Amino acid sequence: MILSARANGITGENIRARHEIGIPGYSLILAAAVIITYANTFHSPFIFDDQVNIVENTSIRDLSSIFQVFAPPPSETGIAGRPVINFSLALNYAISGEDPWSYHLLNLLIHLAAAFCLFGIVRRTLTSRRLKAAYENAATPLAFACVLIWALHPLLTQAVTYVVQRCESLMGLCFLLTFYCAIRGWQSAAPRPWQLAAVLSFIVGCGAKEVIAAAPVLLFLYDLIFVHDGVLVALRRSALLYAGLFFGLIFLGMLVAAGGTAGSGTGRITFSAVEYWLTQPEVILHYLRLVFWPDALSIDYGWPVARFGSAWPSLAIIAFLLAAAVLALVKKQPLGFPAIFFFTVLAPTSLIPLPDAAFEHRMYLPSIAVVAIAVICAYKMLKGAAKRWAGNGAQEKTVVRKGAVYLLILTGASLGMLTYARNMDYRSDVRIWFDAAQKYPENSRAHANLGNALLQEGDLRGAMEALYAALRIETENARNFNGGLRYYEYLSIRPVYAKIQDNLGWAWLGKGDAVAAAGHFREALKVNPAYATALAHLGIALYRQGNGSAAMECFQQAIRMKPSDPDIRVNLGVTLRLQGRYLEAVRNFREALQLAPGKVSAHYGLGMALRELGKEDEAVSHFREAIRLNPDYGPAKEIMEQIENERQKRQAAS
Repeated sequence: MILSARANGITGENIRARHEIGIPGYSLILAAAVIITYANTFHSPFIFDDQVNIVENTSIRDLSSIFQVFAPPPSETGIAGRPVINFSLALNYAISGEDPWSYHLLNLLIHLAAAFCLFGIVRRTLTSRRLKAAYENAATPLAFACVLIWALHPLLTQAVTYVVQRCESLMGLCFLLTFYCAIRGWQSAAPRPWQLAAVLSFIVGCGAKEVIAAAPVLLFLYDLIFVHDGVLVALRRSALLYAGLFFGLIFLGMLVAAGGTAGSGTGRITFSAVEYWLTQPEVILHYLRLVFWPDALSIDYGWPVARFGSAWPSLAIIAFLLAAAVLALVKKQPLGFPAIFFFTVLAPTSLIPLPDAAFEHRMYLPSIAVVAIAVICAYKMLKGAAKRWAGNGAQEKTVVRKGAVYLLILTGASLGMLTYARNMDYRSDVRIWFDAAQKYPENSRAHANLGNALLQEGDLRGAMEALYAALRIETENARNFNGGLRYYEYLSIRPVYAKIQDNLGWAWLGKGDAVAAAGHFREALKVNPAYATALAHLGIALYRQGNGSAAMECFQQAIRMKPSDPDIRVNLGVTLRLQGRYLEAVRNFREALQLAPGKVSAHYGLGMALRELGKEDEAVSHFREAIRLNPDYGPAKEIMEQIENERQKRQAAS
């Protein structure tokens, strides 16, 4: 008997089905790739704005004080008006305190969830009525390619590895979840539950970051291009969705009006709105270059403002790209949507002047559009090449499939390795700021933060070199500033200048020159009289010059200025210890640790005071805790080596 292939169920379709990975398989590969790529981030320390928003943020330390968690005072944190972010940080604090592992884990889970949402969005878009005929057979692998390249791209490390930039990634997750739920609703026979889920996602995102305001506009444009024909039809069939999004925008406006980050700003601006707008085309072109060649990533650019004479070429290029995107959108070309998506999501940070012209985390969502366009174009080019080279349709499909697989493996592996390597820069303050200062040598804040990091490690020489480099840049900027402000007026709105002077004073204290130190502290107070930390440091310098009464007056005034600042308590404790008032020193160090349990200098100072009181075992526990919190903290390592040597000598003598 001759058996047919069909009778035994062995058809071409079944053979292909056995070789297809399927959505669960793609999801597992995506999850594994993202987890492996970010596996080296869990012990990265808190850096930059993490200090004020996590380490010094008292509003996240007690989840039972729910009002304080959701409505922290602006003086306590830089994320006032972003209650969802503050609540997520409070959850992390309840889990691991100031140990960063849980914060990084949650950031990774947020990023992975965003990738899954994007996978669903792209796949369902490619199978929509507008694109089904062209991409139905390739929708899932194309969606996987887009998401894998996006999720592994090193440009996203700032939004994932830098803890407090969870503002961007969590907003991005809510943004994508809003889109995904809306699309599911449009493709469902029972759309209301999905539309309600989309509205809820949007409202949660409003509590994460203000950029999500772009979501309703883009969702409506998506509706017109891929779902419904005509504005009235779209509004009538999705009335619940758009009404909910409208009320969500009102809620977002209330958050901003109540003192949100967008309303209060994150610092003083030293340039005009026109200068900011002229600078943004250069910044956007830099972002685009980083998508295709991520070689100049930096945690902080200190991007200089542009003048029209140098900015017009970039302005012309961006104007052309924007015009092309609008034209494609008007003609309802599918590729017009990701193009307009890119510009719309960047619009809030490009049009509203912010203290910093450029930050990489702002590309978390816009990079999706660039990657999607690149992947679709690469797929079309590969199909065109295969059509020319292949002898028949079967060979053409084989060439396309194998070529796409090899190209994706090469691209994904390259991006994953670059991201893994970039994450290594976040493993210490010194590494990340050395990287920024080396790539952008005229960025004063990069040098200043490098100096501070080296100071924390006890490298006084390296710290002073970096700090004086930062001081040179700041003073040159002040002399060249043409905004009509006098020298010290300009410096008074540059927070970095006072911090540079304060750190230089601390470095001179470390070298034993209290007179030079006091001069730097006074310079910091000249431009910022309310700088409580510099005032406390001046107290230490005055004490070392023998002026104890003036020193204590400085400390008391500093505590009145900022009673919740653990650094001031630490400085007072240091002075009291130097005076031999060890019990009072211990009390102040303990108060500092109540305010900031992970304060390395407080553990070190408490250990030193306890050692003077003869409580060596308790002192050692605090030295070890300081080293655990910061393995590179030089003073604690040195004193532990000294204690071990003394113990060995005592054992040898006995």
